[in-house]
Amino acid sequence: MPMQRRAVVKGRKIMMSRRTPVLAMVWVLAMAVLGVQAADFTISTASGDVQAGKAKDTLAAVAVGAAFKGATVLQTGPDGQVAASIDEKNGFRLHPDTRLKADIGGKASRVTLEKGAVTSTLDAWPAGKAYEVATPAGKVVARGTTFTVAYVLGPDGQRVATVDVAQGEVEFVTPEGSVPSLAANAGMTLSRTVGQESTMLTVTAKDAPLTLVLGDRHRMTV
Repeated sequence: MPMQRRAVVKGRKIMMSRRTPVLAMVWVLAMAVLGVQAADFTISTASGDVQAGKAKDTLAAVAVGAAFKGATVLQTGPDGQVAASIDEKNGFRLHPDTRLKADIGGKASRVTLEKGAVTSTLDAWPAGKAYEVATPAGKVVARGTTFTVAYVLGPDGQRVATVDVAQGEVEFVTPEGSVPSLAANAGMTLSRTVGQESTMLTVTAKDAPLTLVLGDRHRMTV
């Protein structure tokens, strides 16, 4: 019968035979790697009033180095700013007076912007994985880029989203239609007013013309 020895890994005792030291070491390394990858994003910089939590009623102050997994609400006050790192080359930054829910990871990552503005920097986003910023006015689908989305609720109930693209390309989508391509150094503002029987869209292009597609058929240049 082979002799056995004890080893302690993170406070837990495991038994391993002299015949299986390599397998045990692989197991230990695998646990270490999983621990590093457990967080979906980490706070890289923070200043002023910055809070986070799983829901609006559980928000608490956060500091640099805090790690989060799963859908998380992030909020900044009028003097607050915070940047979150997904990995070394991808992340997002909340501007002052902003609230959003970040659900990062898996095949599709979504940032749901409730108010304020968020800048996403995706220098090396994995191929085959989606990243989008959703607002009540519509959603912005990234194609490897750096872009800013701002959202505000107008005085008459208008849902107003503004998009500015610094590099790369994005697509803007609403239930009524889309702007298939918004390229670098371009931008747009879309106001969406939902009525009982109809929805009114007002689109303003910045710096360069854009194509608006309605109902997958009608195309117009703005």
